[in-house]
Amino acid sequence: MEHLNKERVLAYIADSLSEEEHETIEQHLYSCESCMNTYLENIEFSTPDYVISESFTDKTVASIESLYSMVPKNPTVNSNTKNKTFVHYIVAASLTLILFMSGVFQNALSITDGPKIEKDTPFTQKIMEQTSGFVDRWLEEGRK
Repeated sequence: MEHLNKERVLAYIADSLSEEEHETIEQHLYSCESCMNTYLENIEFSTPDYVISESFTDKTVASIESLYSMVPKNPTVNSNTKNKTFVHYIVAASLTLILFMSGVFQNALSITDGPKIEKDTPFTQKIMEQTSGFVDRWLEEGRK
């Protein structure tokens, strides 16, 4: 196909061609850099069939501002919600410590198919014994 003249490019931009001609020109524009440059130059100067009113921006901004006015600026968090969240954290931490100290996690490791852990005194039991010894010594010193 030979290069497109300016009139055909303008007709393509105005969408006044038949569907078959439109497809032919579109395929040509994909393959011909010179015609694509002509198309790009002419599309810059073509005026669209639609016109945006001068108040479009003002109306849009006003619409957005009215939507934002419905949203509270400083959302307040109920202190009751904060207290509930804090209590949940305390309960979760307490349960984790209790399970850790009771050796549940130690037993969970022995269930896996990984390397066998030697049957040694669990770490949590060692901590409990040391804590008990410390408390006993402290109580004995307090009695003296």
